[in-house]
Formats: sequence, C-alpha cells, structure tokens
Amino acid sequence: MIMKYNKYLIVITALFGGVSCMQKATPSLNTKPSIDYKDEQNDDWIAQKYAKKLGVRQDMIARNIHLYQYINSWENAPCIKETPKNEENSEEKPFDPNWFYEKTMLEVFNLKMKPAKAFEELIDRKMNLFYGKNYLSEGDMLYFSSNYVNAETDPQFTQKKYDIAASGIYLTNNYFLTCNNNEKKVKIINLTDYWKGDTTKTTAIWDKYFLAAERSLQDK
Repeated sequence: MIMKYNKYLIVITALFGGVSCMQKATPSLNTKPSIDYKDEQNDDWIAQKYAKKLGVRQDMIARNIHLYQYINSWENAPCIKETPKNEENSEEKPFDPNWFYEKTMLEVFNLKMKPAKAFEELIDRKMNLFYGKNYLSEGDMLYFSSNYVNAETDPQFTQKKYDIAASGIYLTNNYFLTCNNNEKKVKIINLTDYWKGDTTKTTAIWDKYFLAAERSLQDK
C-alpha cells in the first residue's frame, strides 16, 4: 500500500469489494486504512517493503501478496487486551488482539480459527499442536507464556499449567505478526526481539517464552 497509515483513508465496502471512494482524511490512530488490491505497482511496493523488513527475497513476499497487503493496512493500528464492556470490536477504534487474529485467519487464510485463551484449551482442541520452532510455517498461530518455557527438554511439559500471555501469527524467517507487544499496536516482531525483563539478558527475548504453535488441520 503506497498510501501511508497517517496520510490517506480509503473507504471500502468490504475487504474484497473494491473502493467506493477515496479522500484525504485527518490522521487518526483509531482509523484503519484500506487498500486497492488491484494496483500492480502497489503490489511491487508492498513486496519490496516487506522483503526488506523480513530479510527475505521479494518473490517470497509476492507468493502471498494478499497477506502483506492486509498487514500493511493494519500495521501500527492500536489494540487493547480486552474490549470494554458494552463495546464491539471495530476497525475504527482500538480492538482486542484475539478478535484481530481471528479476523486475519478468516480473511487472509480462509480459516475459522479462534485463538486459545488457556493452555488447557490448546491441548484439548483438535488442531495440529506442536512445540518445535523449526517446523513453523506461514499462518501458524503462536502462543507465548509469561513464564520461561522449555518444552523440548521438559518431559512433563503438557502436564503443567501455563498461561497464554501473548499470541501471534507466524510469517517467515522468525518473524510473526502480533498485537501483544509493549507498544500495544499491530507489529511485526522477530522471535529474537526483546519482549520483557532485563534487555541485557537472552532470557528476555520472545523465543524464550514460546509455548506452542497451532496449525489448522484443514490447512496443511
């Protein structure tokens, strides 16, 4: 999307419905811009932008350009942990992360998939659950605990109670899309980025709090 988040707003009737009108708008952090999915120059710009950001070849981004068009339209949008009572999630104001993940999985990957809110729920669900980060692929749901986790060496891992403090959607090259970051905005984060605690220690990075990944059985 050539038009940056703080410059223009394109109003669309639906995600794939096309543009109904375009106008300059007063910059607002609470407004989600949209994009023209049929603009080939837009596609090239998107591919270049995210290839550089994720450290991959441009053709790797172009394979699923729709995903990165979608990310570009949401990046830096504000999100909050819980939606206030008597309010609904909306593109026009801060939104709940799980609502965003569910929306993304449906609109980008055509999957009805609600993020788990508890580790017990994650284990009980009929999904492809795994703990090895080497097997991650685009579209996997990621879960992080607020406590240090080492699933690969802990034989009692699945018997213990862990909280789910953060979630995200895996992209590529150790990068994932998440709302559960310190800025409370939609961001692309690397598993080696610092999340919490003393930033001089390796235990403060996202990777050390990785709990599990979930893959829809209907997808892969």
